[in-house]
Amino acid sequence: MSCVRVAVAGCSSYERKGVENAVGMVMEELEPIGIGSGDRVLVKPNLLSARERREGVTTHPAVVAEVVKYLAGKGAKVLIGDSPCNRRVRVEELWERTGMAGVARETGAELVSLDGRSAVKVGSLGEEVYLTPYAFDVDAVVSVPKLKTHGLTQLTCGVKNLFGLIPGYAKLECHKKYHRGKDFSRLLAAVLAAVRPKVTVADAIVAMDGAGPSHGGLVNAGLVLGGKDAAALDAVCAHLMGFKEGEVGHVRLAGKLGVGEADLSRIEVVGEELSRLLLKSFKRPKANAQELVPEFVAKLFHRFIWVRPHFTERCTGCGVCVENCPAGALKMGDGKPMLTPKECIECFCCDESCPHDAVELRHGPLARFFV
Repeated sequence: MSCVRVAVAGCSSYERKGVENAVGMVMEELEPIGIGSGDRVLVKPNLLSARERREGVTTHPAVVAEVVKYLAGKGAKVLIGDSPCNRRVRVEELWERTGMAGVARETGAELVSLDGRSAVKVGSLGEEVYLTPYAFDVDAVVSVPKLKTHGLTQLTCGVKNLFGLIPGYAKLECHKKYHRGKDFSRLLAAVLAAVRPKVTVADAIVAMDGAGPSHGGLVNAGLVLGGKDAAALDAVCAHLMGFKEGEVGHVRLAGKLGVGEADLSRIEVVGEELSRLLLKSFKRPKANAQELVPEFVAKLFHRFIWVRPHFTERCTGCGVCVENCPAGALKMGDGKPMLTPKECIECFCCDESCPHDAVELRHGPLARFFV
């Protein structure tokens, strides 16, 4: 029985030599990766927003730098790019605050904004997805995600990181169209099928649990993981985080549709021994009650089964959440965002994009029984 390989290396901190050794070990275990001299490669980190590296929201620059240097050592021309969820942020601020500007200065890689060009419509798995042309202008895409929890998808790592290949306004439309977890999983599988990264290297040195992907707790997982199959890598990560096999929708669907391996028995893990790496105290994201009941029940009893944002005293009235609400359910009023409940689609983009951790998700009376 042939197996898909996922490499796991221990790495206790972001000290440069340790990261270099961990990334080098992972990449060597995955060779040949099909990238050589003269190839143009897009390295796609998770740059959710312009957050400092110490906050653990974005891929750490030390990991990105070592991936870039490894590829450059093979003679590749490397681009680094992403499309953040906060459309207001200046791209120069994004590069500087996340440390990518420093990576570019150190390695000679080119920084590119994936919002800077018109999206390309691609048919994939029966879905129409709009992707940055950079995904097709290069010879290979290398994904460098951050391991975190996610309120809608349970976890965000290799597969979910590819969502950033959808440019700004198209991303908002996707959140509006695919706002239920099972629908969003279908979209992610379609993006994975359209792009198929050559390799994925995950920063799990410091991971995020609980209220991820932007306001959770930091966990010293001490790992770098890599694989040619992004879904297989996510399946291993889900196992380490305590999810049951098949519990993470986009991983299960990728396996079912044949665009990735989701069966742990068919994944060969090399390097560290998985049984010793389980993150036993890892806090899972709070479930969305609407995902736990049949859709017709959720619609019928929506006035009782809901999850809605509440804006705490930390809110500064910056309006970022309003700009990033795909349903137009938020408007500014009296210096703070005001919600029209019947228009809320519970996509949690407001929570994800808030730079001040000012969004608290509150549950309706019946929803509290499911979470």
